[in-house]
Amino acid sequence: MDVEINTLAANGRSVTLDGGGADDSALGTIQNDESPTSVTLVGNDIVIDDVGFGGASNVVLLATDRETLTISELTGLAIDAFGFESGDVTGDGTSAVQIQLSAFGGDILVNLRGGNDLLVVDHGDGNFTNSIAYDGGPPTEGDGDALALQDGSFSLVEHILISESSGTVNVFGNAQLTYQGLEPIFDSLVADVRSFVFTGPASFYSGDGTTELIIIPQASQGTYNLSLAGVGNGDFSVSAAMVNADGTVQMENVAGNIAGGELELALDFTGGPTIPTDGDSNDGIPSDTIVVQPPTDDDDDDALAVAPDSEEALARLLAQAAD
Repeated sequence: MDVEINTLAANGRSVTLDGGGADDSALGTIQNDESPTSVTLVGNDIVIDDVGFGGASNVVLLATDRETLTISELTGLAIDAFGFESGDVTGDGTSAVQIQLSAFGGDILVNLRGGNDLLVVDHGDGNFTNSIAYDGGPPTEGDGDALALQDGSFSLVEHILISESSGTVNVFGNAQLTYQGLEPIFDSLVADVRSFVFTGPASFYSGDGTTELIIIPQASQGTYNLSLAGVGNGDFSVSAAMVNADGTVQMENVAGNIAGGELELALDFTGGPTIPTDGDSNDGIPSDTIVVQPPTDDDDDDALAVAPDSEEALARLLAQAAD
């Protein structure tokens, strides 16, 4: 008798039994005999892995209180822990596992493989002192794998865009977070300064003005969704802008987009382009320009600066955002 194990079903693996006769085939389902998610101590690192056959759609939440790292599967899937000393882990085999930070000193590596996965990094209870490296796996475009940063107030949140599906996030007071193989990032952290650094030769970011901010580091690489809900929180949220290949930046003026905070753009081009406001005749802000000053040193980034003839335009922009 042949037994063929097929794809992972919602409650187990589908199985075909074939005894070789014309009428003796039967279809059935066996329970999955392993948890779809595991956390393993490998050397000095923590590895969170999707080990389910075919790849599950994981929703993993990371949180820390400076003594423990909590790993939760918000879908309710069980998490199995391996390689830890007795007493270093609680909740093994449940959907929420706590690991003593003293049990490891390396990185937190998250490999979620197939499926539409979401990693939520929650800063509400404390800062992360261990670097996080997140690989969403396939797909790498569309509404697939995602990263969400939530809770906490910081002086600086810096997004470094390497490609449409990879980059780095530096949250002040936290270790670095790197990612690859994902599409949208939802960043709802409160930040005095939120900085976007583009490393592609032709960088664009744009949006519809109120709900979406899209990053296209290189036009040939497609569309990258930095945030489907706008980046930021409350008065510190950023609306949308477009960085053109020639260095001009089109800013969208939506109430609250930079009130009480500051938007920095470190752009990978040279020269002295201008930043026109959005030109929307209905928002009461004339299409004045804010000048980006040419670099004064040998670094590769231009800095967003206000030229004397643009201070009035910036003041109106800030006033509109504060209303």
